[in-house]
Amino acid sequence: VGYKTINYNNKTITVINLMGRTFQNMALDCPFRTLDKILDEVKSDYYIVDFHAEATSEKIALGLDFDGKVDAVIGTHTHVQTNDNRILENGTGYISDVGMCGPYNGVLGVKKEAVIARSWHGEKVRFETDDFDESIINAVIMDINNDGKCQSIQTISFVDSNKHK
Repeated sequence: VGYKTINYNNKTITVINLMGRTFQNMALDCPFRTLDKILDEVKSDYYIVDFHAEATSEKIALGLDFDGKVDAVIGTHTHVQTNDNRILENGTGYISDVGMCGPYNGVLGVKKEAVIARSWHGEKVRFETDDFDESIINAVIMDINNDGKCQSIQTISFVDSNKHK
């Protein structure tokens, strides 16, 4: 469907998931047109966009183009939290990548050996979830006012070690 609207405290919140096209090897609809269409069709008090894309340039472009039309553009996909969280000119909260929740010493949340083998040899290997002693939790906390303007967007990055417990 691409989006889900929930009711919370007498407000509607629509969370929209978009897929980027840059550096992706699949035929995907234009995320800009898709978001424009959803905003025309779905009336909501708040719009939070999860933009699952490879290129930060595509994420930034979408954030800037829809600044003031959505409340937040939260990038995902690269699994590494970026340090570019900010409030755009017209009040949209933005970050290129929120990061991930998973094994701290893995790669993409999977066993590092598989990703290393793929990187060295171009092997198509099955990714398996890594067993881990240390985990990382990445997230953002946003304060969005009643007018739909993001007042703050702060990153969270927490590493938990089970090695010494």
